[in-house]
Amino acid sequence: MLTDKPKIELYQQRSFGQKFSATFDFLRENIKLWLRASLYTILPICLLQALALEHIGNFFTNITAGMAGANGLTSIISSYMAYVVCIVIGTSMMTSVCYSLMKHYQSSPTGLQGVTLKALRPLIIRNFKRTLKLTFAIGGLFILVMIVLTLFGAIINGVLNNALGVVLLIIGIMVLLVSLSLSMPVYIFEEDTTAFGAIKRGFRLGWPAFLPTLGLIIVIGLLTGILQATTSVPWYLLYMGKAALTISNDAPEITSSPFYNFTLYLTAVLQSFGAYLSMALTLIALAYQYGSIAEAKNSLSVEDDIAHFEQLSEEDKEIDNFDKL
Repeated sequence: MLTDKPKIELYQQRSFGQKFSATFDFLRENIKLWLRASLYTILPICLLQALALEHIGNFFTNITAGMAGANGLTSIISSYMAYVVCIVIGTSMMTSVCYSLMKHYQSSPTGLQGVTLKALRPLIIRNFKRTLKLTFAIGGLFILVMIVLTLFGAIINGVLNNALGVVLLIIGIMVLLVSLSLSMPVYIFEEDTTAFGAIKRGFRLGWPAFLPTLGLIIVIGLLTGILQATTSVPWYLLYMGKAALTISNDAPEITSSPFYNFTLYLTAVLQSFGAYLSMALTLIALAYQYGSIAEAKNSLSVEDDIAHFEQLSEEDKEIDNFDKL
């Protein structure tokens, strides 16, 4: 049975407040499927990420207490690398989950009603690969730009002062990141676009709308920060308690007990999982920001209707032949 709720179109010009409403309406309408997909795809990553986080926390606690081993440096480097890899994979997977849900919702007349994870699996896997590809492409471009900005900052430092060079470097990085924030939605929703083509088009869409996009990121960032803080408090309290007791050498049997360490690990999993869930707000809001700008610039809603014309025609034929069923 078709839902009575109006469909939340991607390619539609929206005001600042309407983008917020569309973001929360989409999550509210598809909350069960989104949470189920997140549990199956993100939680396993969080289990590994929590292990790396625990090892990093123990290392710094032992350093402060003067109990670091000789091979501590190699171990902490490995833990940091594992932690970064988990973050890259987890962020890419959450991006793939959110945008796969939105993509199927956009293309289907009934949205995500009755859709199963098994049916979405091929789309999630394909978008995960595309997300990783664009992430590495943007990462390479970012490193190149960082080198150029650093050299430019060094020149400025020689002419003026160190503070101005640092400020210009920070501003340049911020402008680049905000301007490229629409590249991921471009690459996922416009399948014919190459990775570098998505970066180019994302910059063309993002640069003229720099201030609205920055404002959207800041406001959504405040909300996600509150959600992340909520799920992070248990881990921080337990970790700070363990660090304080270890450094002061008071009641070490408590912090070294299996129950305490296992509880600390579970809160680290909760922290990581909460961070990825809250990230979805920013991802979905940026998708609607992209849809609004793309619609205003290119009227992509018309192209989207044409692309799905055959699908709509087949449904009309089924209705016409209903009396023959």
